[in-house]
Amino acid sequence: MRSRYLILFVLFFLHGNLFSQVKREFLFDAFMNGISPLHNGQNMNIWGFQRLLPDSSEKLLPSPTILCELGDTVEITMINNSVEGHTIHLHGLDVDQANDGVPATSFFIQPGSSGTYSFVATHTGNYMYHCHVTSVMHVQLGMYGMLIVESPGGLKELYPGGPSFVKDYSWMGAEIDKSWHDDYTTIGAFTNFFPDFFQISGKGRQRLWEDSALSIYNARVGEPIYLRLMNIGFGIQEYIFPSGLDVKAHMSDGRPLPGVVAIDTLNIYPGERYGLIMRPLQFMQDSIKVNFKNMLRHQVWDSESIPIGVNGIYGISDQNIDEISSIHPNPNDGRFWLKFDQERDWESYSIFDYSGKNLVLNAFLEEPDETGRVPMEFSLPPGSYILILYSKKSFRTEKFIIHNP
Repeated sequence: MRSRYLILFVLFFLHGNLFSQVKREFLFDAFMNGISPLHNGQNMNIWGFQRLLPDSSEKLLPSPTILCELGDTVEITMINNSVEGHTIHLHGLDVDQANDGVPATSFFIQPGSSGTYSFVATHTGNYMYHCHVTSVMHVQLGMYGMLIVESPGGLKELYPGGPSFVKDYSWMGAEIDKSWHDDYTTIGAFTNFFPDFFQISGKGRQRLWEDSALSIYNARVGEPIYLRLMNIGFGIQEYIFPSGLDVKAHMSDGRPLPGVVAIDTLNIYPGERYGLIMRPLQFMQDSIKVNFKNMLRHQVWDSESIPIGVNGIYGISDQNIDEISSIHPNPNDGRFWLKFDQERDWESYSIFDYSGKNLVLNAFLEEPDETGRVPMEFSLPPGSYILILYSKKSFRTEKFIIHNP
């Protein structure tokens, strides 16, 4: 009997430590008197939520991002110092009705009062929060922000055991009808919504290009980059990726997809969120185009673009380009074989000239033979080349030389 209690005690102790949670608290103030600049030099009236911090009282569009980790207990307290009632709806999260922020089933925070929403972050992924009072108007006027649940321990992976990444960018698209912001008391039916500004995370045109947190200027070939895409708008947002980026969709609406999907175009409908991994295949100076489309006829209202510059090769340095080679023989006449250790599951490869600026070839690897070798044969001119091997979560760079026949 004593041994049984000892076992139960040990299991309880381990359970408590393995599933211990961090409590994260966020304090917001609802406002209805903010100003946000537009790309044409005009200002726009906005509503939103601001963090109540000693060193910050900025009124931002979107509202500040709520960032937490898997397993965290999160409490969001909103003090309503505005003149209308508001809520915070936790869009896409698995929360009980009492904390969902829908006025009819949750609670309503009246002017001069406060309330707290709480939840446990049970799934990594990309979510949103917004006011759910007269939703069309309050969301349009700016009462929204991103809520991101990351893998625990600061690991840069989409979810525990999932694909890893080096950099990440979060883009939240929205359409703006400035007349609604000029005087919200004149807003009529939703059929009178005619957007004239289009934004990615509150920026458009040159303001978007000037923001280094949104624009991608220093990507590298082979570098895994995580793109978080969210649509808080009322139309379809169509992302068109230039060739050579190798974009794959891994997550949708806070859950891993059943299978990885290679894409060059992605339509995101209102309220949807996607998680993509982009691994550039070549040097480029280009842009990712975003078409904002009407839901009714899919007509394009307008477009924005996000610049991307790929000007280096991920992982190439003096320290690792001269690793012990898996290429035999080396030098060779364009015919050689690869020999891998069993700890790596290499799937694909790229070959560049030795400057690293010109992609020669990009392809999937064949399966190793019974000796663990993969035969390779290329009709390439004599010279030095760089080989990059890719697995799902790693890469390796090597050099080889093709000699004169």
